[in-house]
Amino acid sequence: MGSVGPGLGWRNPLEGASFNRLTDFEGDEDDAVLSPDGNFVSFLSDRDGTHDVWVLQIASGQFLNLTKGKFPTSSTRNSACWDLRRTTRRSR
Repeated sequence: MGSVGPGLGWRNPLEGASFNRLTDFEGDEDDAVLSPDGNFVSFLSDRDGTHDVWVLQIASGQFLNLTKGKFPTSSTRNSACWDLRRTTRRSR
């Protein structure tokens, strides 16, 4: 095994980083994902009582509830992939 320490090939990628809280909702906030361009965060929250998919625009601080009570509450809720087609499809 190799040694760990300064000058031995290991570097902390978060060294010197600052952190800011992005939400202050009551309840749970889970499964956050940062958009590739770094402008948005999507996450699950039960802010309105049931778990929904929310999006935060980081620059403005504005939140949008995408699923509005229609997010599936099955055991697959905590999976890494959300299939929103079921929750956002409109009836014809």
